Amino acid sequence: SCYRWGAKREDLRARLMARPKFDPAKIPPHVPVEYFGVLEEALGEAEKFDLLAIYAAGKAGPEILRIAQAADIVVMPLNPGGDDLDPTMEIHEALVKKYGIPRKKIVCVLNHVGHATEEAAARLELSERWRAQVLTAALREMVVYRSAMTVGLSPMECKGTKQRGEAEAVADGLLAKISEIYGQADAA
Repeated sequence: SCYRWGAKREDLRARLMARPKFDPAKIPPHVPVEYFGVLEEALGEAEKFDLLAIYAAGKAGPEILRIAQAADIVVMPLNPGGDDLDPTMEIHEALVKKYGIPRKKIVCVLNHVGHATEEAAARLELSERWRAQVLTAALREMVVYRSAMTVGLSPMECKGTKQRGEAEAVADGLLAKISEIYGQADAA
């Protein structure tokens, strides 16, 4: 899905640049997206990038373990419903208890949030039952996010100002978490 998104983004960029009077400021920046059939190939490319995001299937196993071991931060997106929350947290706990990945290295990000009550209940469960770190910012269930992704844009590039701000808050929260992790590593 990430690779398809990248192809759609490049197609959008090409179409916008092909317009007779295109505005360079309105062209979304290039985001390199590559497909790797073997995880070790992707990890071998990590030094070439400031940020390497690896999208993996949501199941506990050797691939998730290897990614978590190599990563500076493990981001676990999940929706607040039990059908997603419980299996995601089972993976979280396997990483922590079975494989020794530090909790401070794993952060959960709520998305597809339908209502504030649902979000509050999920946050309580994540923090109390699972002792998981949860990003303060979350993404609501919004058609505008799906529409942006469908054409190769990010949620931060969607049409709604309020929604862009929400997506930017998630990105800022992740950047703060990365800075926190690096700060702890520097202090050690």
